[in-house]
Amino acid sequence: MGVGFTSGNATGDAAKFLAGLRAKAAGRTRQIVELVNSYLAPVVLDFDKDAGALTPNGNVTERHVCLAYRVKAEAIFTDPAARSAFWAEKLGLDLAEAAKIIDNPVKLEGLIRSKTMKKGGVGYAKPDPASFPTLAEMNAFVKACGALPTIAWLDGASAGEQDVETLLDLHMVNGAALLNIIPDRNWNFADPEIKKKKVFERNRIIAAAAKRGLPVIAGTEMNAPGQKLVDSFDCDALAHHLEAFVEGAAIAFAHTLLQPEGKGYLSDWSKRFKDVAAKNSFYAAFGRKARWNNLEALKSELI
Repeated sequence: MGVGFTSGNATGDAAKFLAGLRAKAAGRTRQIVELVNSYLAPVVLDFDKDAGALTPNGNVTERHVCLAYRVKAEAIFTDPAARSAFWAEKLGLDLAEAAKIIDNPVKLEGLIRSKTMKKGGVGYAKPDPASFPTLAEMNAFVKACGALPTIAWLDGASAGEQDVETLLDLHMVNGAALLNIIPDRNWNFADPEIKKKKVFERNRIIAAAAKRGLPVIAGTEMNAPGQKLVDSFDCDALAHHLEAFVEGAAIAFAHTLLQPEGKGYLSDWSKRFKDVAAKNSFYAAFGRKARWNNLEALKSELI
């Protein structure tokens, strides 16, 4: 993951890397559609026409595909009862449940994805290392674009995320400068036991980051329907981390403002600070103070 890009125009090796990412992602998603088409027939997609048209820049993801399948089913099965029967059969639901689901796009698309594209589904393809860049390659690309390599943390449940010390050390050795957490999916559960475990793991990773001076930012899945516009930072599970999230946001904001000046968070100019605590303090303060009408004055104060 990368945060703090100041331009969408990659050049040189970064542009070649980006083109490679796009090609690999498109190839994988096309393969998924071919497999799922055979299962969902007569609801079949033309990859470019049906899914590609739903994207702002032609980068089709699984979620675009799920939306396209939902829309195509509505066009083919115009009668709600017939459409319910179709999805009940394909997604393993009873008719009553399917009848409710077809009126809830977020849940229906989520089920299409989980039942057909995730592990156990007809369109699932086991991740192949050759399909992805290495961590070092990805971080080098992010830095070449002037942004900050960022750790995308999920929820602490996997074997890799259970060892938080090794995890963070691995990422930081490979250039990571920030830790991203999606708050809502790490506390907002009706089941108290699930909530307790999620909050425990989230607290562990934030504590480990703080020990290393690694700024934390509150992110979200921008392509996931139903996400909150702003997290509930006043809830008990998040309130005591609010200052860390605000500081992380201020640091990322300051970097984005100063990178075009050659004074970003990972720039040669930033090496003047005696340690990471001093660097974080400077960028956090700059980010907190910066406004459209005082930015040039703040910049002029920098040596």
